[in-house]
Amino acid sequence: MSLYEDIILEIQKSKWGYSFMPIPCEVDEKLRQLVQLFMDCSVSERRAIQDQANPIAGYLNSFAIRSAALAVRERSSQRLMEGLIALVIENCRAGDYRDTLTALAPLYDAAGKIGEDADAQLKIAATFVDSHSSNLLLGFVGRPAYSKNLRQFGFKEVEALDGFRYEWSF
Repeated sequence: MSLYEDIILEIQKSKWGYSFMPIPCEVDEKLRQLVQLFMDCSVSERRAIQDQANPIAGYLNSFAIRSAALAVRERSSQRLMEGLIALVIENCRAGDYRDTLTALAPLYDAAGKIGEDADAQLKIAATFVDSHSSNLLLGFVGRPAYSKNLRQFGFKEVEALDGFRYEWSF
């Protein structure tokens, strides 16, 4: 069974939508494995992973937002980078580029909360492979500060039963 099939199987076993599952969960771990695999591959292998990601693009987008919450909880730059790389893999396939763009706001916010230079982290993630999402990350860097905040993208911070997380505010 491929890692993609394993991820889809874990998602199908759940009674809840992935976005509403406790953080972290088994699906998070499977997606994290995919992100780690991607980070350890050559550029051509990364492109192949991107090309196979269509069935899980929406989950990669959700994983990015969930990774932002874990980055804050754990004060982890690794979790932050994993969320950014998930968006690079997703490559604007979760709906349209605005879905990917929206997922950047919690990651950007999380970077500030843990003392990381958010713009520098986005630039690093964009270097993994030249793609639509890499260009989107670089474009986000160039935005004025007021247009990168959570409220601009419809998010709020909450303290849920499982801990800190980012949720939609509308």
